[in-house]
Amino acid sequence: MVLPQGEAISFFKMYLPLLHYAYATKYNVTFVGFKSLEIVEKMKAQNMLFKKPHLLDEYLFEKKLKGQDEEDIREIKKHVNSDFIILKNLSKYSVFMDIENGGKLYGVIGITDELIDILPFFPIIIQGVIFPFRNKLVCSGLFSNENVQLGPGIRRDLDEKYKEQKVMHGIALSL
Repeated sequence: MVLPQGEAISFFKMYLPLLHYAYATKYNVTFVGFKSLEIVEKMKAQNMLFKKPHLLDEYLFEKKLKGQDEEDIREIKKHVNSDFIILKNLSKYSVFMDIENGGKLYGVIGITDELIDILPFFPIIIQGVIFPFRNKLVCSGLFSNENVQLGPGIRRDLDEKYKEQKVMHGIALSL
């Protein structure tokens, strides 16, 4: 599952300038220059943004955003920046298990591409950020992963943990 096309466009119109703002606090680069940077640099910008959450407030103050634009930025404050195991892809979302938060489960969608289409296999361990966007949990697509395939014993254990967490706490669709 991915965002509807109009929401995906709105996401990028909101998120890329925000990442540029964070990146420009350390590096002198125009927005056009930022857009042409490699993914690694955009990931660096995302890491800078979520390690310094005050940048969100500074950005809102400086840009004087209102309405939906302001709401979209404020929602990002409710993010989870963690190591996740993406366990499986379901029809409505991919299931993320938060390794650092007791195995909490999240139902996350992609922005323009289904995660199953951009990742080499499931389950897979990633380091990334999820946050609400227009009443859905999204993954920005900027994440790192190790191409480590989990063995059958670990996959069985993860499946048991998934079933246990799903029964006890469900799959979170909001933060």
